[in-house]
Parts: sequence; C-alpha cells; structure tokens
Amino acid sequence: MFVTSANVSGEPSASNHEEALKQLKGKIDLIVEGKAKSGVSSTIIDGTKDELILLREGDISEDDIKNALAC
Repeated sequence: MFVTSANVSGEPSASNHEEALKQLKGKIDLIVEGKAKSGVSSTIIDGTKDELILLREGDISEDDIKNALAC
C-alpha cells in the first residue's frame, strides 16, 4: 500500500515516515520517506467482497468513489 497515513489499529495515524516506522517497525518491508500533505487520514475501502465496503472515509469521500466507479 502507498498511503498518506499508516497506523496500528487504535493508535493515532502517522503523518510522517518516522511516526509510521515507530508504530510498524518489524511489520513492514519498506517505507517511503515523506510527510502527508493533508492532516486527514486515508480513505480505506474493503474490496474483497462483491460490494465495496467503506472502512474509513478520508480526503476521498464515499460519493467520490461511487462517482468514479460509475464512469
């Protein structure tokens, strides 16, 4: 995944690579150094079922996703 935020469930979202690495050390193989431009967490969608399930809404809204998929 290449996302703007990363965190262990229940922990605050990391807004830069140092915070993400601190939480995820030993659980990830690679990290891209940088800082999130927005303070909003990533939108996360479960796409493993027939219907998409919104797990967390971020900068990209559920309506934005539905509109993009309708094209």
